[in-house]
Amino acid sequence: MREKKCISKNQYRIILAFSLVMIFTTNTVPLLLTCWLISLLFCLINVPLFKNVKNKRVCWGIFTFSSALMGELLFFLSKILPFTVPTVGFFLLPGATFLFLLAPMFNQLDEEEPITAGNIVHGFLFYLIDGGVIAILREGLGFDTFFNVHLGILKTHTMPFFSHSSSAALMVLLSLIFLRMLRKADTGEPWVIDTDESIASKYRPISLPTEKKYFTLCFCMLVYDLLFGGISVLVILRAPEFLIRKEHIVFYSTIVTLLLFTLIIKGFKQSETLDENKYVPLLTVIKSSLPMIYYMSHLMYSVSEELPQQILWWIMLILAVWLSSTVVMLYTHVIHARFMFGKQPRCMQGIPFILLHILLALTVFIPWMEILARI
Repeated sequence: MREKKCISKNQYRIILAFSLVMIFTTNTVPLLLTCWLISLLFCLINVPLFKNVKNKRVCWGIFTFSSALMGELLFFLSKILPFTVPTVGFFLLPGATFLFLLAPMFNQLDEEEPITAGNIVHGFLFYLIDGGVIAILREGLGFDTFFNVHLGILKTHTMPFFSHSSSAALMVLLSLIFLRMLRKADTGEPWVIDTDESIASKYRPISLPTEKKYFTLCFCMLVYDLLFGGISVLVILRAPEFLIRKEHIVFYSTIVTLLLFTLIIKGFKQSETLDENKYVPLLTVIKSSLPMIYYMSHLMYSVSEELPQQILWWIMLILAVWLSSTVVMLYTHVIHARFMFGKQPRCMQGIPFILLHILLALTVFIPWMEILARI
């Protein structure tokens, strides 16, 4: 039997991180180049910290804060330069929080076999080349432009599908399949994710005692959201016009998260649980930014509403975002432990399994989110 050629966890995490980023940063070629440069600067700041600072909580705090600063940088560059710097338009990733999608790669820096500088360079080349091809196709077919210059080739027959993030997810998936075929044709060996059969065959029982810490973490997020909502309602009602910009809201949310959420975690003694779920502070920044962005947009078109109605709408929005994010967290928490209909098939392990969930999420949630975005 031919021995399989397995890719390493380093390769897997890098491909996963940049594939996720490409889904949301390949609308146009200028947007791709802007996000590529921002991602490069972001990594130049954070990679040395992750490699040299032993306290990983500090590293992830700087990771979160520097992402917010990148959003501010893009905003001020647009004010200084004679043209507007393109930014990610996907509303679930406000400001420069698309950089949070690099978390799988940075998480690997904590492992026994950390990612090397050469691995990261290869990742950026993969992002630039593969993302460049996707961006050219999406901009040309979706907008009939190249570098925002109208081509006039398609005239009135543009293809709106290619301007949607669903097309990017599909093209990223097809490009990964194509790269796998090229490697197999070049080496004559399959290129798969290595799996541990002994681990894959074990299923962790799901019960309240074993999940107590995780549920407590979710409760901490609810406490934070309520406190954040109470503080932010004063900011919202008295906010000057410049604060309506989503970059400033993300920066404000990041500071409050790093200060207030950290205190709540320590108060409930959930620091170890948070270390096991490093993505939670990143999710907290996004899910506290979104209600403020929505709410301020709502106030702009509903200035006649009375104060009690405004506060009620704000509370409902905070609770709805917490509930939806908690459901997603619980799903990701149990998906690797147990399946409703049996064992996870080998053909669905690794990158195909994760991208399948991305496609499913885009198919199911995007229509609802677009309705929300128009409220």
